[in-house]
Amino acid sequence: MAKKKKQKATSICYGCDEEFEGTRQYCTPVCRKTLECKAKGTTKFLNNVIAPLFQRMIRAEDGARPSGMTPVIRDGVLTEVYRRKGQCACVTCGKVAAWSSGIGGIHTGHFISSRRASVLLLEENVAPQCSNCNVYSSGAPTEFRQWMESIRGGVDTIERLQWLKTVSVSYRRDQLVYLWFEYSARLNDAKATMKELER
Repeated sequence: MAKKKKQKATSICYGCDEEFEGTRQYCTPVCRKTLECKAKGTTKFLNNVIAPLFQRMIRAEDGARPSGMTPVIRDGVLTEVYRRKGQCACVTCGKVAAWSSGIGGIHTGHFISSRRASVLLLEENVAPQCSNCNVYSSGAPTEFRQWMESIRGGVDTIERLQWLKTVSVSYRRDQLVYLWFEYSARLNDAKATMKELER
């Protein structure tokens, strides 16, 4: 007696309405994130999902660098502080804390503090800052500018960022989904690097 072949279960993807083998709700992670972006709207998805992920990634990549001296502004003077792997140094006061130290620890400070899409996700516009400098000192703009001039390419970079703040940029849904995957991968790579450095 011949055995009957077991039929594989098929489902309809909630994201693209295509049939696929399996019992999941989405055929791919891209469809899942695309539908999430569509449900929230691109602006909310950018501000509430992509921007926080970008900020965690920046801190994690900074923390993944090997232990060593980090240039910071302390008391108005460019100096260096020692930070261990897994830590970030605030660029505007020199405080050192774990990259994932939470709301009272290290933040990702923006030199041009705008929610405009044109500068929100620019890596040259951000650096680790402690909560005191980022929140209570309104980003410590004088020290941040001094650090930018000394470390991040000087006045040319600052002028370019200030110009970009006036430019209107909008992201398409597929671009935001791509950024989510890119930033997630970079965050996971940084975490893996920190684990390797611990050994």
